[in-house]
Amino acid sequence: MGTYNFINPLNLNMGMVTRQENMAILNADQGGEKNRNWNGGAFINKYGYNVMRMPKHPRSNGGYVPEHILVAEKKLGREITVREIVHHIDRNRLNNSPDNLRVMKRGEHHTLHKKGFKIPKLLGNKNGFKKGMIPWNKGRKLK
Repeated sequence: MGTYNFINPLNLNMGMVTRQENMAILNADQGGEKNRNWNGGAFINKYGYNVMRMPKHPRSNGGYVPEHILVAEKKLGREITVREIVHHIDRNRLNNSPDNLRVMKRGEHHTLHKKGFKIPKLLGNKNGFKKGMIPWNKGRKLK
């Protein structure tokens, strides 16, 4: 004797699968590497930073860590503390070359941006700008 699936006539779905159940079925086999859009666990987030999938990293946010933090940690040989910032010297958030990154305290980073990047020691010329760079506060007077 076979088994019979009894459909309750009082069930509003009339035996149909709900949208939530359907999505759960579809997504069960398509997470992570099984997903057709998987690209190795890296993408550019909404802030313009390249992020890498590393769910167990201490600085992980939703399982992803910005690549510039990983590069700076490898260069220094230690983890970046919560009180430190990894600064992109050329302001290009996708240029994660070790030579373009500088680890600094949050206060230093704030001061650096407040002054409009006039930092000759970092960039190597008299006014602190690379050739072709335009300061974000050009024409404004600082208080």
